[in-house]
Amino acid sequence: MCKRFLSIILSAALCTGLLSGCGGSGAAESAGSTSAAQTSAASAPAAEPEKDITITLWQQAANTAEATLAMQQSFQKDNPHIKLNIVETPDNGTDAIIAAIAAGNAPAAIQMGYPTVMSYIYRNACLPIDDFIAETPDFANFEKTQVESFAVNGKHYAVPYDKYVMGFYYNKRLFEEAGVTSTPATWDEFLETAKKLTNPAKQQYGFGLDAIQWGCWHFETWVWGAGGDLTKQNSDGTLTLTFTDPAAIKAAEFYRTLKKEKVIQSDGTKNLEALTKDFAMGKSAMIYDSINAGTLAKFVDAGAKAEEIGYFAFPKGPSGNAYTQAGANAWVLPATSDMDIANAGWTYIMYANSKNELMNTLKEQAAKGPLGAAILARTDVKVSDIGEIDAEMQAVMDASNLISKPEFYGKGAVGSFADDMVAKIFGDTNSDITKVFQEYQDKAAKAVEEFNKSVKESNN
Repeated sequence: MCKRFLSIILSAALCTGLLSGCGGSGAAESAGSTSAAQTSAASAPAAEPEKDITITLWQQAANTAEATLAMQQSFQKDNPHIKLNIVETPDNGTDAIIAAIAAGNAPAAIQMGYPTVMSYIYRNACLPIDDFIAETPDFANFEKTQVESFAVNGKHYAVPYDKYVMGFYYNKRLFEEAGVTSTPATWDEFLETAKKLTNPAKQQYGFGLDAIQWGCWHFETWVWGAGGDLTKQNSDGTLTLTFTDPAAIKAAEFYRTLKKEKVIQSDGTKNLEALTKDFAMGKSAMIYDSINAGTLAKFVDAGAKAEEIGYFAFPKGPSGNAYTQAGANAWVLPATSDMDIANAGWTYIMYANSKNELMNTLKEQAAKGPLGAAILARTDVKVSDIGEIDAEMQAVMDASNLISKPEFYGKGAVGSFADDMVAKIFGDTNSDITKVFQEYQDKAAKAVEEFNKSVKESNN
Protein backbone atom coordinates (compact mmCIF):
# COMPACT_ATOMS: atom_id res chain seq x y z
CA MET A 1 0.00 0.00 0.00
CA CYS A 2 1.43 3.32 -0.98
CA LYS A 3 2.80 5.08 2.11
CA ARG A 4 2.35 8.52 0.52
CA PHE A 5 -1.34 7.82 0.02
CA LEU A 6 -1.74 6.55 3.56
CA SER A 7 -0.13 9.66 4.99
CA ILE A 8 -2.52 11.88 3.04
CA ILE A 9 -5.55 10.02 4.31
CA LEU A 10 -4.27 9.92 7.89
CA SER A 11 -3.50 13.65 7.86
CA ALA A 12 -7.04 14.44 6.76
CA ALA A 13 -8.53 12.09 9.33
CA LEU A 14 -6.43 13.53 12.15
CA CYS A 15 -7.42 17.09 11.28
CA THR A 16 -11.09 16.11 11.24
CA GLY A 17 -10.83 14.38 14.61
CA LEU A 18 -8.95 17.24 16.28
CA LEU A 19 -11.33 19.87 14.93
CA SER A 20 -14.21 17.91 16.44
CA GLY A 21 -12.73 18.52 19.91
CA CYS A 22 -11.24 15.06 20.46
CA GLY A 23 -7.76 14.97 21.88
CA GLY A 24 -5.65 15.03 25.01
CA SER A 25 -2.88 16.95 26.66
CA GLY A 26 -0.19 15.83 24.24
CA ALA A 27 0.58 17.61 21.00
CA ALA A 28 -0.93 16.07 17.88
CA GLU A 29 1.43 13.98 15.79
CA SER A 30 1.69 14.78 12.11
CA ALA A 31 0.92 12.15 9.49
CA GLY A 32 4.65 11.89 8.94
CA SER A 33 5.39 11.19 12.59
CA THR A 34 2.62 8.60 12.70
CA SER A 35 4.15 6.94 9.65
CA ALA A 36 7.51 6.95 11.38
CA ALA A 37 5.92 5.42 14.46
CA GLN A 38 4.53 2.59 12.37
CA THR A 39 7.90 1.95 10.73
CA SER A 40 9.69 2.02 14.08
CA ALA A 41 7.26 -0.34 15.74
CA ALA A 42 7.25 -2.72 12.81
CA SER A 43 11.02 -3.09 12.73
CA ALA A 44 11.65 -3.40 16.45
CA PRO A 45 11.75 -6.81 18.15
CA ALA A 46 8.54 -7.90 19.88
CA ALA A 47 10.16 -8.60 23.23
CA GLU A 48 8.12 -9.00 26.41
CA PRO A 49 8.24 -5.65 28.26
CA GLU A 50 10.08 -6.03 31.56
CA LYS A 51 9.57 -2.66 33.19
CA ASP A 52 6.35 -1.51 34.81
CA ILE A 53 3.97 0.06 32.33
CA THR A 54 0.36 1.19 32.18
CA ILE A 55 -1.74 0.67 29.07
CA THR A 56 -5.15 2.14 28.36
CA LEU A 57 -8.12 0.17 27.07
CA TRP A 58 -11.42 1.72 26.02
CA GLN A 59 -14.42 -0.21 27.21
CA GLN A 60 -18.20 0.07 27.66
CA ALA A 61 -19.31 -1.63 30.87
CA ALA A 62 -22.80 -2.36 29.56
CA ASN A 63 -21.38 -4.31 26.63
CA THR A 64 -18.54 -6.11 28.41
CA ALA A 65 -19.01 -9.83 29.09
CA GLU A 66 -18.28 -11.32 32.51
CA ALA A 67 -15.65 -13.55 30.90
CA THR A 68 -13.81 -10.45 29.68
CA LEU A 69 -13.79 -8.87 33.12
CA ALA A 70 -12.51 -12.12 34.64
CA MET A 71 -9.85 -12.34 31.94
CA GLN A 72 -8.63 -8.84 32.74
CA GLN A 73 -8.28 -9.70 36.42
CA SER A 74 -6.29 -12.81 35.51
CA PHE A 75 -4.14 -10.81 33.11
CA GLN A 76 -3.19 -8.38 35.89
CA LYS A 77 -2.17 -11.27 38.15
CA ASP A 78 -0.16 -13.04 35.44
CA ASN A 79 1.42 -9.82 34.13
CA PRO A 80 1.99 -7.65 37.24
CA HIS A 81 4.29 -5.30 35.31
CA ILE A 82 1.42 -4.28 32.99
CA LYS A 83 -1.30 -2.19 34.64
CA LEU A 84 -4.62 -1.89 32.81
CA ASN A 85 -6.21 1.54 32.78
CA ILE A 86 -9.81 0.79 31.77
CA VAL A 87 -11.51 3.91 30.44
CA GLU A 88 -15.29 3.95 30.14
CA THR A 89 -16.09 5.62 26.83
CA PRO A 90 -19.34 5.99 24.89
CA ASP A 91 -17.49 6.52 21.61
CA ASN A 92 -15.26 3.81 20.18
CA GLY A 93 -15.74 5.17 16.66
CA THR A 94 -13.01 5.66 14.11
CA ASP A 95 -12.87 9.45 14.39
CA ALA A 96 -12.45 9.33 18.17
CA ILE A 97 -9.68 6.73 17.99
CA ILE A 98 -7.86 8.47 15.14
CA ALA A 99 -7.90 11.70 17.14
CA ALA A 100 -6.57 9.84 20.18
CA ILE A 101 -3.74 8.38 18.08
CA ALA A 102 -2.79 11.90 17.01
CA ALA A 103 -2.88 13.11 20.61
CA GLY A 104 -0.79 10.22 21.82
CA ASN A 105 -3.43 8.83 24.18
CA ALA A 106 -5.03 6.07 22.12
CA PRO A 107 -5.91 2.71 23.66
CA ALA A 108 -3.11 0.14 23.38
CA ALA A 109 -5.33 -2.41 21.62
CA ILE A 110 -8.64 -2.15 19.77
CA GLN A 111 -11.28 -4.62 18.59
CA MET A 112 -12.92 -3.94 15.23
CA GLY A 113 -14.50 -5.56 12.19
CA TYR A 114 -12.95 -6.20 8.81
CA PRO A 115 -13.99 -2.97 7.01
CA THR A 116 -12.77 -0.84 9.91
CA VAL A 117 -9.41 -2.64 9.98
CA MET A 118 -9.04 -1.90 6.27
CA SER A 119 -9.81 1.77 6.83
CA TYR A 120 -7.13 1.93 9.55
CA ILE A 121 -4.60 0.38 7.22
CA TYR A 122 -5.45 2.94 4.52
CA ARG A 123 -4.99 5.70 7.10
CA ASN A 124 -1.67 4.32 8.34
CA ALA A 125 -3.29 4.20 11.77
CA CYS A 126 -2.39 0.67 12.92
CA LEU A 127 0.86 -1.22 13.22
CA PRO A 128 1.89 -4.15 11.04
CA ILE A 129 2.32 -7.14 13.35
CA ASP A 130 4.63 -9.47 11.40
CA ASP A 131 7.57 -9.02 13.79
CA PHE A 132 5.30 -9.67 16.75
CA ILE A 133 3.95 -12.81 15.06
CA ALA A 134 7.47 -14.08 14.45
CA GLU A 135 8.16 -13.92 18.19
CA THR A 136 4.86 -15.60 19.18
CA PRO A 137 4.76 -19.42 18.71
CA ASP A 138 1.09 -19.57 19.78
CA PHE A 139 0.12 -17.61 16.67
CA ALA A 140 0.52 -20.83 14.67
CA ASN A 141 -2.79 -21.92 16.23
CA PHE A 142 -4.75 -19.19 14.40
CA GLU A 143 -6.68 -20.19 11.27
CA LYS A 144 -4.66 -19.09 8.27
CA THR A 145 -7.43 -17.82 5.99
CA GLN A 146 -8.75 -15.54 8.72
CA VAL A 147 -5.24 -14.22 9.40
CA GLU A 148 -4.63 -13.59 5.70
CA SER A 149 -7.89 -11.67 5.34
CA PHE A 150 -6.23 -8.88 7.32
CA ALA A 151 -3.09 -8.74 5.17
CA VAL A 152 -2.24 -5.98 2.69
CA ASN A 153 0.73 -6.18 0.34
CA GLY A 154 2.27 -9.03 2.31
CA LYS A 155 1.99 -7.34 5.71
CA HIS A 156 -0.38 -8.50 8.45
CA TYR A 157 -2.25 -6.03 10.62
CA ALA A 158 -4.69 -7.85 12.88
CA VAL A 159 -5.27 -10.84 15.16
CA PRO A 160 -8.62 -12.43 14.24
CA TYR A 161 -10.82 -13.68 17.03
CA ASP A 162 -13.85 -14.91 15.14
CA LYS A 163 -15.61 -15.14 11.81
CA TYR A 164 -19.31 -14.53 11.55
CA VAL A 165 -22.16 -14.97 9.13
CA MET A 166 -25.34 -12.90 9.30
CA GLY A 167 -28.92 -14.12 9.44
CA PHE A 168 -32.27 -13.47 11.11
CA TYR A 169 -33.36 -14.10 14.68
CA TYR A 170 -37.05 -14.38 15.47
CA ASN A 171 -39.21 -14.66 18.57
CA LYS A 172 -40.97 -18.04 18.48
CA ARG A 173 -43.54 -17.01 21.05
CA LEU A 174 -44.60 -13.93 19.09
CA PHE A 175 -44.79 -15.98 15.87
CA GLU A 176 -47.04 -18.51 17.59
CA GLU A 177 -49.28 -15.83 19.10
CA ALA A 178 -49.68 -14.24 15.64
CA GLY A 179 -50.47 -17.61 14.04
CA VAL A 180 -47.35 -17.53 11.86
CA THR A 181 -46.21 -21.12 11.28
CA SER A 182 -43.21 -20.63 8.98
CA THR A 183 -40.37 -18.19 8.45
CA PRO A 184 -40.34 -16.00 5.32
CA ALA A 185 -38.49 -17.24 2.23
CA THR A 186 -38.93 -14.15 0.00
CA TRP A 187 -39.07 -10.38 0.46
CA ASP A 188 -42.83 -10.42 -0.12
CA GLU A 189 -43.31 -13.09 2.54
CA PHE A 190 -41.03 -11.12 4.86
CA LEU A 191 -43.27 -8.05 4.53
CA GLU A 192 -46.44 -10.05 5.12
CA THR A 193 -44.91 -11.80 8.13
CA ALA A 194 -43.81 -8.45 9.59
CA LYS A 195 -47.37 -7.14 9.19
CA LYS A 196 -48.82 -10.08 11.11
CA LEU A 197 -46.29 -9.59 13.89
CA THR A 198 -46.97 -5.89 14.31
CA ASN A 199 -49.39 -5.08 17.14
CA PRO A 200 -49.52 -1.37 18.08
CA ALA A 201 -51.75 -2.13 21.08
CA LYS A 202 -48.85 -4.07 22.59
CA GLN A 203 -46.21 -1.65 21.26
CA GLN A 204 -44.95 -4.59 19.24
CA TYR A 205 -43.47 -4.32 15.76
CA GLY A 206 -42.40 -6.87 13.19
CA PHE A 207 -38.77 -6.08 12.36
CA GLY A 208 -36.00 -4.01 13.94
CA LEU A 209 -34.43 -2.30 10.92
CA ASP A 210 -31.03 -0.68 11.32
CA ALA A 211 -30.70 2.17 8.86
CA ILE A 212 -29.04 4.99 10.79
CA GLN A 213 -26.04 3.37 12.50
CA TRP A 214 -23.63 1.86 9.96
CA GLY A 215 -26.66 1.85 7.67
CA CYS A 216 -24.98 0.40 4.60
CA TRP A 217 -23.82 -2.67 6.57
CA HIS A 218 -27.28 -4.27 6.50
CA PHE A 219 -28.48 -2.40 3.43
CA GLU A 220 -25.86 -4.01 1.19
CA THR A 221 -27.47 -7.42 1.76
CA TRP A 222 -30.81 -6.20 0.41
CA VAL A 223 -28.99 -4.71 -2.60
CA TRP A 224 -27.40 -8.10 -3.32
CA GLY A 225 -30.80 -9.77 -3.15
CA ALA A 226 -32.10 -7.29 -5.69
CA GLY A 227 -29.31 -8.30 -8.07
CA GLY A 228 -26.64 -5.64 -7.71
CA ASP A 229 -23.99 -4.09 -5.48
CA LEU A 230 -22.84 -0.71 -4.17
CA THR A 231 -19.39 -0.89 -5.75
CA LYS A 232 -17.45 -2.77 -8.40
CA GLN A 233 -13.91 -4.13 -8.17
CA ASN A 234 -12.20 -3.67 -11.51
CA SER A 235 -9.71 -6.15 -12.94
CA ASP A 236 -6.76 -3.98 -11.89
CA GLY A 237 -8.04 -3.71 -8.30
CA THR A 238 -9.40 -0.19 -8.67
CA LEU A 239 -12.84 0.78 -7.39
CA THR A 240 -15.94 2.01 -9.21
CA LEU A 241 -18.98 3.23 -7.29
CA THR A 242 -22.41 1.90 -8.21
CA PHE A 243 -24.56 3.61 -5.58
CA THR A 244 -27.22 4.28 -8.21
CA ASP A 245 -27.40 0.65 -9.38
CA PRO A 246 -31.08 -0.19 -10.02
CA ALA A 247 -30.77 -2.89 -7.36
CA ALA A 248 -29.73 -0.27 -4.77
CA ILE A 249 -32.77 1.83 -5.69
CA LYS A 250 -35.01 -1.24 -5.38
CA ALA A 251 -33.59 -2.08 -1.96
CA ALA A 252 -34.14 1.50 -0.80
CA GLU A 253 -37.73 1.36 -2.01
CA PHE A 254 -38.24 -1.80 0.06
CA TYR A 255 -36.92 0.04 3.12
CA ARG A 256 -39.45 2.76 2.42
CA THR A 257 -42.22 0.16 2.08
CA LEU A 258 -41.37 -1.37 5.46
CA LYS A 259 -41.55 2.08 7.01
CA LYS A 260 -44.77 3.04 5.19
CA GLU A 261 -46.46 -0.17 6.33
CA LYS A 262 -45.38 0.61 9.91
CA VAL A 263 -43.87 -2.83 10.50
CA ILE A 264 -40.57 -1.47 11.84
CA GLN A 265 -39.73 0.63 14.90
CA SER A 266 -41.69 3.89 15.09
CA ASP A 267 -38.65 5.68 16.50
CA GLY A 268 -36.36 5.97 13.49
CA THR A 269 -33.44 7.17 15.63
CA LYS A 270 -32.95 3.86 17.44
CA ASN A 271 -29.45 2.45 17.09
CA LEU A 272 -28.41 -1.20 17.12
CA GLU A 273 -28.17 -1.34 20.90
CA ALA A 274 -31.74 -0.07 21.26
CA LEU A 275 -33.00 -2.46 18.59
CA THR A 276 -31.25 -5.33 20.37
CA LYS A 277 -33.03 -4.44 23.62
CA ASP A 278 -36.39 -4.26 21.85
CA PHE A 279 -35.92 -7.73 20.39
CA ALA A 280 -34.72 -9.18 23.69
CA MET A 281 -37.74 -7.74 25.53
CA GLY A 282 -40.23 -9.05 22.94
CA LYS A 283 -41.09 -5.65 21.49
CA SER A 284 -39.88 -6.66 18.02
CA ALA A 285 -40.30 -10.08 16.45
CA MET A 286 -37.35 -10.21 14.02
CA ILE A 287 -33.84 -8.77 13.86
CA TYR A 288 -30.82 -9.23 11.58
CA ASP A 289 -27.55 -10.10 13.33
CA SER A 290 -24.66 -12.54 13.32
CA ILE A 291 -25.70 -16.16 13.83
CA ASN A 292 -23.56 -17.45 16.68
CA ALA A 293 -23.50 -18.17 20.38
CA GLY A 294 -22.13 -14.75 21.24
CA THR A 295 -25.11 -12.95 19.72
CA LEU A 296 -27.53 -15.34 21.38
CA ALA A 297 -25.82 -14.64 24.71
CA LYS A 298 -26.15 -10.90 24.02
CA PHE A 299 -29.92 -11.24 23.61
CA VAL A 300 -30.19 -13.40 26.74
CA ASP A 301 -28.18 -10.86 28.72
CA ALA A 302 -30.63 -8.19 27.56
CA GLY A 303 -33.61 -10.18 28.83
CA ALA A 304 -34.53 -12.70 26.12
CA LYS A 305 -35.29 -16.36 26.79
CA ALA A 306 -33.02 -18.62 24.76
CA GLU A 307 -35.76 -21.19 24.21
CA GLU A 308 -37.97 -18.55 22.55
CA ILE A 309 -35.38 -17.58 19.92
CA GLY A 310 -35.29 -19.10 16.45
CA TYR A 311 -33.26 -18.43 13.31
CA PHE A 312 -33.72 -18.23 9.56
CA ALA A 313 -31.56 -17.43 6.54
CA PHE A 314 -31.96 -14.29 4.46
CA PRO A 315 -35.04 -14.45 2.21
CA LYS A 316 -34.73 -14.36 -1.59
CA GLY A 317 -34.96 -10.97 -3.24
CA PRO A 318 -36.41 -9.81 -6.58
CA SER A 319 -33.40 -11.34 -8.34
CA GLY A 320 -34.57 -14.79 -7.23
CA ASN A 321 -31.45 -15.19 -5.10
CA ALA A 322 -30.61 -14.65 -1.46
CA TYR A 323 -27.31 -13.49 -0.02
CA THR A 324 -26.03 -12.57 3.38
CA GLN A 325 -22.90 -10.95 4.72
CA ALA A 326 -19.95 -12.75 6.26
CA GLY A 327 -17.09 -11.05 8.02
CA ALA A 328 -14.49 -11.27 10.71
CA ASN A 329 -13.56 -9.41 13.88
CA ALA A 330 -10.03 -8.76 15.03
CA TRP A 331 -7.66 -6.92 17.34
CA VAL A 332 -5.23 -4.27 16.12
CA LEU A 333 -2.40 -2.23 17.63
CA PRO A 334 -2.96 1.50 17.02
CA ALA A 335 -0.01 3.36 15.53
CA THR A 336 2.43 4.48 18.22
CA SER A 337 6.12 5.35 18.55
CA ASP A 338 6.22 3.91 22.09
CA MET A 339 7.44 0.35 21.74
CA ASP A 340 6.78 -0.43 25.40
CA ILE A 341 3.10 0.36 24.82
CA ALA A 342 3.05 -1.66 21.58
CA ASN A 343 4.65 -4.70 23.22
CA ALA A 344 2.33 -4.55 26.22
CA GLY A 345 -0.65 -4.17 23.88
CA TRP A 346 0.46 -7.25 21.97
CA THR A 347 0.86 -9.20 25.23
CA TYR A 348 -2.70 -8.25 26.18
CA ILE A 349 -4.12 -9.21 22.77
CA MET A 350 -2.50 -12.64 22.79
CA TYR A 351 -3.57 -13.26 26.39
CA ALA A 352 -7.18 -12.28 25.60
CA ASN A 353 -7.15 -14.61 22.60
CA SER A 354 -5.36 -17.54 24.21
CA LYS A 355 -6.82 -21.03 24.18
CA ASN A 356 -7.61 -20.79 27.88
CA GLU A 357 -9.53 -17.53 27.59
CA LEU A 358 -11.47 -18.68 24.54
CA MET A 359 -12.51 -21.79 26.46
CA ASN A 360 -13.67 -19.60 29.37
CA THR A 361 -15.75 -17.43 27.03
CA LEU A 362 -17.40 -20.45 25.44
CA LYS A 363 -18.15 -21.92 28.86
CA GLU A 364 -19.87 -18.68 29.89
CA GLN A 365 -21.97 -18.81 26.73
CA ALA A 366 -22.78 -22.49 27.28
CA ALA A 367 -24.16 -21.64 30.72
CA LYS A 368 -26.82 -19.50 29.01
CA GLY A 369 -28.03 -22.16 26.60
CA PRO A 370 -26.87 -24.53 23.86
CA LEU A 371 -23.82 -23.27 22.02
CA GLY A 372 -23.97 -22.14 18.42
CA ALA A 373 -21.60 -23.37 15.76
CA ALA A 374 -19.19 -20.48 16.09
CA ILE A 375 -16.50 -20.09 13.41
CA LEU A 376 -13.48 -19.80 15.66
CA ALA A 377 -10.17 -18.16 14.82
CA ARG A 378 -8.21 -20.71 16.83
CA THR A 379 -7.72 -24.18 15.39
CA ASP A 380 -6.99 -25.84 18.75
CA VAL A 381 -10.48 -25.27 20.20
CA LYS A 382 -13.73 -26.97 19.16
CA VAL A 383 -17.14 -25.73 20.25
CA SER A 384 -18.33 -29.32 20.63
CA ASP A 385 -15.71 -29.85 23.34
CA ILE A 386 -17.45 -27.30 25.56
CA GLY A 387 -21.08 -28.33 25.52
CA GLU A 388 -24.24 -29.06 23.58
CA ILE A 389 -24.51 -27.36 20.20
CA ASP A 390 -27.75 -25.68 19.16
CA ALA A 391 -28.75 -27.85 16.18
CA GLU A 392 -31.19 -25.25 14.85
CA MET A 393 -28.56 -22.53 14.95
CA GLN A 394 -26.04 -24.89 13.32
CA ALA A 395 -28.41 -25.58 10.40
CA VAL A 396 -29.21 -21.89 9.76
CA MET A 397 -25.56 -20.92 10.14
CA ASP A 398 -24.55 -23.56 7.59
CA ALA A 399 -27.30 -22.45 5.18
CA SER A 400 -26.32 -18.79 5.60
CA ASN A 401 -22.66 -19.57 5.09
CA LEU A 402 -23.48 -21.07 1.68
CA ILE A 403 -25.00 -17.78 0.48
CA SER A 404 -22.56 -15.45 2.24
CA LYS A 405 -20.39 -12.73 0.70
CA PRO A 406 -17.83 -10.33 2.16
CA GLU A 407 -18.83 -6.69 2.45
CA PHE A 408 -18.77 -4.58 -0.68
CA TYR A 409 -15.37 -3.78 -2.15
CA GLY A 410 -13.73 -0.61 -0.89
CA LYS A 411 -16.03 -0.17 2.08
CA GLY A 412 -13.14 0.95 4.22
CA ALA A 413 -12.69 3.92 1.89
CA VAL A 414 -16.29 4.86 1.04
CA GLY A 415 -18.47 3.19 3.66
CA SER A 416 -19.16 6.40 5.60
CA PHE A 417 -20.69 7.97 2.49
CA ALA A 418 -22.94 4.95 1.95
CA ASP A 419 -23.93 5.02 5.64
CA ASP A 420 -25.04 8.65 5.37
CA MET A 421 -26.81 7.94 2.09
CA VAL A 422 -28.94 5.18 3.61
CA ALA A 423 -29.68 7.20 6.73
CA LYS A 424 -30.87 10.13 4.62
CA ILE A 425 -33.37 8.23 2.47
CA PHE A 426 -34.61 6.40 5.57
CA GLY A 427 -35.07 9.55 7.62
CA ASP A 428 -36.50 11.70 4.84
CA THR A 429 -39.09 9.63 3.03
CA ASN A 430 -39.90 12.55 0.71
CA SER A 431 -36.39 12.66 -0.73
CA ASP A 432 -35.74 11.34 -4.23
CA ILE A 433 -33.80 8.09 -3.75
CA THR A 434 -31.89 8.25 -7.04
CA LYS A 435 -30.89 11.89 -6.52
CA VAL A 436 -29.73 11.21 -2.96
CA PHE A 437 -27.69 8.19 -4.01
CA GLN A 438 -26.10 10.17 -6.84
CA GLU A 439 -25.35 13.00 -4.40
CA TYR A 440 -23.40 10.71 -2.09
CA GLN A 441 -21.68 8.95 -4.96
CA ASP A 442 -20.41 12.37 -6.05
CA LYS A 443 -19.33 13.18 -2.49
CA ALA A 444 -17.32 9.95 -2.37
CA ALA A 445 -15.48 10.68 -5.63
CA LYS A 446 -12.39 12.11 -3.94
CA ALA A 447 -12.08 9.08 -1.65
CA VAL A 448 -12.36 6.79 -4.67
CA GLU A 449 -9.69 8.78 -6.48
CA GLU A 450 -7.27 8.43 -3.58
CA PHE A 451 -8.10 4.73 -3.16
CA ASN A 452 -7.49 4.02 -6.84
CA LYS A 453 -4.29 6.03 -6.85
CA SER A 454 -2.90 3.92 -4.02
CA VAL A 455 -3.91 0.69 -5.78
CA LYS A 456 -2.23 1.70 -9.04
CA GLU A 457 0.96 2.78 -7.28
CA SER A 458 1.10 -0.44 -5.28
CA ASN A 459 0.71 -2.43 -8.52
CA ASN A 460 3.79 -0.75 -10.04
